[in-house]
Amino acid sequence: MTMTLYIAALLESDKTIIPEKISEAQRAIRLLRRQLLEKPGCDAQERQALDNALFSLQALRACLAIPTNAAA
Repeated sequence: MTMTLYIAALLESDKTIIPEKISEAQRAIRLLRRQLLEKPGCDAQERQALDNALFSLQALRACLAIPTNAAA
């Protein structure tokens, strides 16, 4: 589900929907990252991939000049 939301945000072409898609994906990724950190033997590669996804979404937000407060 998280990957689906992430890809949907990256591929969305309707600029009126992009901010919500980004926010939705960011929330899902943060939740998954938190769950991962609670597990014993946390996978560093998976955590890094989630961090990279969050960075990519933030970069997309910045490129499109979408205010960060829309990330609520």
